Amino acid sequence: MSSSNHALIFGASGVSGWGTMIQALSYPTPTTFGSVTGITNRPLKKDDALLPDDERIMLVSGVNLSLTSEAVINALKANVPHINNITHVFFCAYIHSPDRETLSVANTPIIENALAALKHLCPNLKHFVLQTGGSVRHLIIRLAQKKNKVKNTLADLRNTLRRSISTTTIQRV
Repeated sequence: MSSSNHALIFGASGVSGWGTMIQALSYPTPTTFGSVTGITNRPLKKDDALLPDDERIMLVSGVNLSLTSEAVINALKANVPHINNITHVFFCAYIHSPDRETLSVANTPIIENALAALKHLCPNLKHFVLQTGGSVRHLIIRLAQKKNKVKNTLADLRNTLRRSISTTTIQRV
């Protein structure tokens, strides 16, 4: 039986994103997710990524989160056939930079664009995970201090999640 939970992993070509894809196939059970879709900016084929031969896995390359939110929405809509069924998002995308300011400037828009796309395309979203490390604390401060655009997007996403949660029984993931 296929699960109604569908995972979307941004940053699937990185260590954390790749590991999240692998774990989503079996944890907490092998039937938790009916599909697991990895999103990458860089060109990457499923075989080259050393992903298991599992029909639930799909790898979508060429989604550049640094572009406009409209471009991200269009790329996801065109390349993820079941985008409206996504229930769980794991955000592992990251652009490395040696200095704090460049790190924030590079990473803030990718989170904003992903959130805008999710708000627009994923009415069934139940769960969002922002996977970060210690170097991203400055990015989070920047997001918190930025104009109300991010605050409103996060609030809208949270309200959408609350509405979905109040009408849906959530399987513990």
